[in-house]
Amino acid sequence: MEKRINNLFSFAKKELSQDAVICWLLNWVNHPESELCNLAIDLFKLLGVQDFDSNQKVTIKTQIGNADIVVALHKQRVLLIIEDKTYSSEHDNQIEKYKRLFSQSAAQKLYGINEDEPFTDIRTVYFKTGFFYDEDKLVQADTKVEGQRFLNTISKKEYRNKSEILDSYVAFLKQNLEWYDTYGDFTGRYSNGVFFVSWEYIAQHNLMRTFFPEALWDGKGKAFKVSNGSSSGRPWTELNICEEKTYPNTQDCYQLFWRIDTNVKGPYLSLRYYEWIEKGERSDSDKKRRHSEYYDRFLNICKEVIEETKEQTGIEWSDVKNRYAGNSMESALITINLSDYLLNWKASGEKLAEAVRLITDSVWTKIKNS
Repeated sequence: MEKRINNLFSFAKKELSQDAVICWLLNWVNHPESELCNLAIDLFKLLGVQDFDSNQKVTIKTQIGNADIVVALHKQRVLLIIEDKTYSSEHDNQIEKYKRLFSQSAAQKLYGINEDEPFTDIRTVYFKTGFFYDEDKLVQADTKVEGQRFLNTISKKEYRNKSEILDSYVAFLKQNLEWYDTYGDFTGRYSNGVFFVSWEYIAQHNLMRTFFPEALWDGKGKAFKVSNGSSSGRPWTELNICEEKTYPNTQDCYQLFWRIDTNVKGPYLSLRYYEWIEKGERSDSDKKRRHSEYYDRFLNICKEVIEETKEQTGIEWSDVKNRYAGNSMESALITINLSDYLLNWKASGEKLAEAVRLITDSVWTKIKNS
């Protein structure tokens, strides 16, 4: 039987605990006699300070000005602002706000950083040990640190068995990264037979990226960007097949996207037509009529495409068709039940992915030309 280890970090999973670990590791640079001083230097290099001078005072502060970690390298006059994440992502341009704040000498003095002259070299770090979704890849920071790179740095052979705290954290982080590998497998299932993709964002993300590789996304716009959310506690993942489009002679926009979600039949992939209508306008009969008319137009195009490509895709219209449900904002056009494909992914997965891409390209081409 495998020995169960009583690991401190299995009880300290919050971002604040990870903040403490990062600060504790960096602070070894202020203890040159320690065997972990070189680890601190390695970590500074990982954070983007390749020219780190160990012969200087280093001040480390947490949770000041709402920033997670602020590190002052006094001799080099470098100020590092670290936004630390475990599972969540940056919001409201946090890093840019913190950079503006700490670029001000008044703020540096207020938080006890600037003792003489202001720090003018302000560098930002986005530090996330959890899975990097598309939102994370959009974050603007001078340096980004992912979990595996962090683990590679702190688990080097020369640092093993030097600290029980470090060894415990290395084991904890390694276990977390292995979790992402396990539950990121969209064909995997829980012991009750339910697919991971029904309940794990990471599995949904990986499946969507199997259908639509990241190379299709320009890294900026909405087209082919993956996003996720939840409904009644159940996760869903979406990918827009185009940028927002405007109805003729109006400012109103609509969107077409694929969605991975789950219903009583299991996980499914659905092509949807969506438009946002302000709450006070949702009873507007003209907008409802317009939505219904566009839905019928798009549905007919989907039917044409499915019929034209069925020899290549093996997908019949009777298996994927939807009907307008009267939803004035979001309506399904095509629904592909995924369970059978996931059960036989080695045999059918590549063909399904090619089919979805072909259907997408054909539907969008017809819509643009209609």
